[in-house]
Amino acid sequence: MEFNRREKRLVILVAICVGAFLADWFVITPLFGLWAERSGRIVELKESIAKGEMLVDREETIKRRWADMQARSLPNNESDSESRVLASISEWTSASGLDLSSVKPRWPRPADTHKTLQVKAVGEGNLDSIARFLYSVEQDPAALRVEKVEITARDESGSRLLLEVDLDGLILTEQAQ
Repeated sequence: MEFNRREKRLVILVAICVGAFLADWFVITPLFGLWAERSGRIVELKESIAKGEMLVDREETIKRRWADMQARSLPNNESDSESRVLASISEWTSASGLDLSSVKPRWPRPADTHKTLQVKAVGEGNLDSIARFLYSVEQDPAALRVEKVEITARDESGSRLLLEVDLDGLILTEQAQ
């Protein structure tokens, strides 16, 4: 079977089109996909390097802050921690003029790296004494935080208020230190 010139050109043109289609399907499209994927990975790695360099630059600050947190945490001994928090509460109530009626410490189940001492305190006083008490709690350098505060009026005028406050104290275990 002989092809004339026109038919040869059409066969060559069809072969070129099929070859271009197959090259696109099996070579060019996968290469563009890999290129886009690698470009995304390069961006991720550059961000990771920038974060790492920032951490290295801030290493001393982070170490100082961690040492400060460790120093402010409550003692690892439960009785020492409890007595320290109770002594602080007593100091805050006497300084603020709050009449404390109940203090209940509780030890929830500890985690691997830390324990918490939860203390529920109930007291009565005016708005000024409650504000001074809460301010004293927040200003104390120990690792205590106010978890919940409820203030309820005890009389019609609102001059006597009932304060219920939940405090959490942080104790770092040996694993965390």
